[in-house]
Amino acid sequence: THVEIPASLANTVIKVSCTEAFKNYYKDYTFKLERNNSEIVTFVKDEPKAAFIDGYRVTVSGVLTTETGAEKTFMQEYTALAAATAYNMVFDVAGTGSGAVTITFNNTVETVELGDVELND
Repeated sequence: THVEIPASLANTVIKVSCTEAFKNYYKDYTFKLERNNSEIVTFVKDEPKAAFIDGYRVTVSGVLTTETGAEKTFMQEYTALAAATAYNMVFDVAGTGSGAVTITFNNTVETVELGDVELND
């Protein structure tokens, strides 16, 4: 008997990428996806993999190291991500010395303040 079973992606897919400007400003970086203070996945510098997650709620955090060795951190929560959807989270610098990182996620751009950034630190 010939049987057809429809299959579809039920999870949300998240991939992290960074612009060249971001990579030039931050010599090292790590991003984590977490939920309820439990780590789901870590993306290290230039990580090409994507994460398959349940998208009802996820917290994205990062540790960014500047050229001078200063570390900056951030945390941003996202809710109600669509199932069967792939998202590319793109990190960029808001402007040299501005103390902010822009995150483009789901066609929405958010600015996350990292505090004052001293260029000659």
